[in-house]
Amino acid sequence: MVLTAGSLFHYLRERGLASAETVVDGDFRVADLSRRNQAFRVSFRTRPGYVVKQVGDWRQSNVRTFEAEAHWYWLARNHPGFAPLARFLSTCSGYDAENQILILDVPDKCEDLDRYHRRIGGFPVETAQLLGETLGRFHTALPESAREELRRDYREATPWVLAWHETSAETLDDPSKGAIELLEIVKGDPGFGQSLEELRGLWRRETFINGDMKLAHSILNGATLYFIDWEMADFGDPCWDAGAIFQEYLNGWLRSMPAAPGLPLAEVVRQARRPLEQIQPAIRAFWQSYVAQAGGDGPGMLDRAVGYAAAWLIQSAYQSLQDAERISARAVRMAQLSRNILADRGAAARGLLGC
Repeated sequence: MVLTAGSLFHYLRERGLASAETVVDGDFRVADLSRRNQAFRVSFRTRPGYVVKQVGDWRQSNVRTFEAEAHWYWLARNHPGFAPLARFLSTCSGYDAENQILILDVPDKCEDLDRYHRRIGGFPVETAQLLGETLGRFHTALPESAREELRRDYREATPWVLAWHETSAETLDDPSKGAIELLEIVKGDPGFGQSLEELRGLWRRETFINGDMKLAHSILNGATLYFIDWEMADFGDPCWDAGAIFQEYLNGWLRSMPAAPGLPLAEVVRQARRPLEQIQPAIRAFWQSYVAQAGGDGPGMLDRAVGYAAAWLIQSAYQSLQDAERISARAVRMAQLSRNILADRGAAARGLLGC
């Protein structure tokens, strides 16, 4: 069974999560959030709603990651060792293993940070501080004894993009022509390979991480935040999550640039609707709050997070090209920015991120 916006009410009603009265009263509203997976936001005027997710691509690798997310929700609520992490995620109201459907509670009037920033047209420093503090608390919530006990059940994998320079197009899973062009850019520049290899050598397996941190996966609920989308959760380098947030802020800048492929880069940057100078205070506030909460070697952590942000730019560019007949201007800019960051991570931390 494949869920649609039209079949969603009947599915939830069968499970006692919606009633006919909600439809009659106009209280049942559905918004399509689908990206990699099928996803719908169900809202009610009089009570909290749900996010209902279903695996979008039934290849075995995708089903495995979806099952891993469902298992993680179960662990967080039922395994004593994971109890300190439960406050950082939503409540799971149901998992349908046969149809690979996950139902998550959504508090009333909450909003993901991507939608929030787009709605208000900016990146408030206070929100960035909250994000850094919450992520830092998440990364340090598990005591060392629990980490050692729990990590044996996880793969502790290194992100695939850190070895992408060693990948051939033949080994990719049904790549688009645009994705192959991006791979050729990375493989054709020895500097990419050297830098990615260095980052792979810096990788640490320190604590439990989300593995796919995005502003869209960070849910603002009043004065608190929690995180969703745990398919890539693993024990790994916490700076991978922090670097992902750096990349999200940089993408906010890149998305505001005109799409015109033939425009000189300096002119593209000049015409950005959101100049980098307007985003840097939020980036700096996020990082300072994160380090204050997470502790550790600040300069060393910053170096890794900046490098991982560059790797995330390549990974996100690749994901944006899944069905592209040719590489987009934005993906080219993401690759260019990634290469510039990797060429001098210290200069990027100071000049680009403002840290």
